[in-house]
Amino acid sequence: MPSSEVLTGLFRILVYASIGLTMVQIYLTLNRLWKRKHEPVVAESISIMGEFVGLAPLMIMTANFGLLGQWEGFVDGLLWIFSASVTVLIGTGLWVEGRRREGVFSLLRSSLRM
Repeated sequence: MPSSEVLTGLFRILVYASIGLTMVQIYLTLNRLWKRKHEPVVAESISIMGEFVGLAPLMIMTANFGLLGQWEGFVDGLLWIFSASVTVLIGTGLWVEGRRREGVFSLLRSSLRM
């Protein structure tokens, strides 16, 4: 039977790998959106309300991890908050031609009305 030190070391490696995989997943997802961020169809296909619904518990959990000193969960949460924030900005149409002169909050308000 493996000792607790061995298991702790194994889980530490798995945690680092998990954070690395999270970074890869976020990169692959955002990269596809970022390349086409100027297309109206891409901006309109993003559910901003869905992103906000996901952000609410994510922010609470991330804050909880931070307060408890669990940096692994805190870092993971921050990565996903960053991803959701970029997705929301793309969903507002901030980079779509013809909408660039409008402010972020104006774009956000009009996107939520759709």
